[in-house]
Amino acid sequence: MFCINGRCTWIMIIVVFLQWLNVVLADEITVPDVDAFDSGFILDEDGVSDNGFTRIPTQKSLPLRLKLSLDLARQVAAPQRWVRAGVGGQLILDWQTEAGYIYGEATTLYNNAYNIENDPRSIIDNYTLDTQLRELYWQKAFNNLSLSVGRKMVVWGKADLLPVADPITPVDRSAALFAKPEEIRLGQDLIELDYYLDNSQINFVFIPQARFNRQVDSGHPYDIASGLSSDNIQDNNLEYGMRWNFNLNRAEAALIAGKFSNRDPLFNGAEEDYIVAPVIALTYNRAIDPALIKMEFAYMPDQPGQEFSYIGAIPVPYIAKRDCYRIMAGVDYMTRNYGSWIAEGYVEYPLYDEGGSESGNQTGLMALMWSDSYLRDDLSLSAVFMTYKKFANRLLRLGATYQIDDSWKLITQYSSLVADDNDPTFAPMEDFDRLDLNLEYSFSL
Repeated sequence: MFCINGRCTWIMIIVVFLQWLNVVLADEITVPDVDAFDSGFILDEDGVSDNGFTRIPTQKSLPLRLKLSLDLARQVAAPQRWVRAGVGGQLILDWQTEAGYIYGEATTLYNNAYNIENDPRSIIDNYTLDTQLRELYWQKAFNNLSLSVGRKMVVWGKADLLPVADPITPVDRSAALFAKPEEIRLGQDLIELDYYLDNSQINFVFIPQARFNRQVDSGHPYDIASGLSSDNIQDNNLEYGMRWNFNLNRAEAALIAGKFSNRDPLFNGAEEDYIVAPVIALTYNRAIDPALIKMEFAYMPDQPGQEFSYIGAIPVPYIAKRDCYRIMAGVDYMTRNYGSWIAEGYVEYPLYDEGGSESGNQTGLMALMWSDSYLRDDLSLSAVFMTYKKFANRLLRLGATYQIDDSWKLITQYSSLVADDNDPTFAPMEDFDRLDLNLEYSFSL
């Protein structure tokens, strides 16, 4: 599925061409030689001219980094199948110019698993070649102001695993619960203005047309929840918000306010809808060596949620609005001999459940993550354990990364889910245990 529109593609091509032309036309740059002035005499060897300027050859390289990868992923429980079998690439543009800073990230994956498993023709056509423009933005600093325009990932919350106060950036749900962490977030099309004060900063965002969480089409292996497709982008009301972040003594606190829409689609019958609603949030973290305490609280009045009415035994979806509260509390703890730990808990009240009625009880999520490095940091191991709806659904993820050398990296990940048989969201994925293997080669152009 191609998710790069023509305008963004041409922007990246023009940017790369201009940088290449600039490098080709400028064979060398002259800069003052401080040592020559300080010594009182001027050298005439090793490229030092008689006017006190040193000639330094310009490195003929582009501000681009490229990563190529062999991607394999297999569902090892029943039904066994390939979910990834192909090659991928990541292109990063990292360019500092006099006119500002330009950053871009594009990924592509040729995934032959859909052909191997004889998936529906529409899935093969739409997902075999999957290209995403994750970020492409321009940023410029003006004294104590900074302006960003384009597609950018903006993270306002403090949580690592269970975010509460991150209303801006959409996520990629095409791999359900089995996505690698670096693949989850997607950029948002926005204008961002940052204003820096002595002990605080104020961030403003304006989103003319929001991008929503990426869903998959009906017939995809991870079409679990709705069975309905979503185009992720539609005409909708604009979104906006601000964050005022305070730097305190070994602590940070922030106030967030704005109007943002739900990032997952809601349905009135068969009609898909995204509704803009107010969000007010507070975040706080404090360093208490060797730990970091973090908290988030969000109040969302008139928050839309999915519920169902029934005509006989047939569920009919509709959208209900009510005030919603979300709370996250967690701790990061770094040990000398036992690695780094992250523990977070999340509750929401009230909840919308699949039965079409308000649960009336606080339920939530818990997450625990451990990571450590070995072999002079060449080998990294990690483990994540998460629970959904108290302990009814449990996800275990084990990962290992081995840095072979400066360019080559080997990554493996195993994910296993134990689900409540009566849960319509998680039960279909209970036998989707998955093993990933990736071989990556990175280099600069």
